[in-house]
Amino acid sequence: MAPGGAWHAPLFVPYALYGRVDRLYGAGAWEARNGFTGAQAGLNVVESVGYAAYLWVVWRYGEEDDGGKRVVGGGYMAYEFARDILHGLSIASGDRSSKPARAATPTKEE
Repeated sequence: MAPGGAWHAPLFVPYALYGRVDRLYGAGAWEARNGFTGAQAGLNVVESVGYAAYLWVVWRYGEEDDGGKRVVGGGYMAYEFARDILHGLSIASGDRSSKPARAATPTKEE
């Protein structure tokens, strides 16, 4: 939206000021065909689609907890993802001796 348009005054006045201060998001970057802002917008769309997909999963497969909220289990899966990411970062940093961690297996208390 161009400054001074129908919706500029009630909604976009702070953004116009921000565009003048941070030149990466202003009209100058657009005219210079700087690709960062477009790439960031594209990733924002991907992120929003991910949020919508998560909401669909919660709505479709979630179960109500004691408080009536819909929840989806998956703490163990989050652990596995984090483990794999840390292992990959370790290898990328040059540590060739790194081995993936294994999930702790519950033991019987005797």
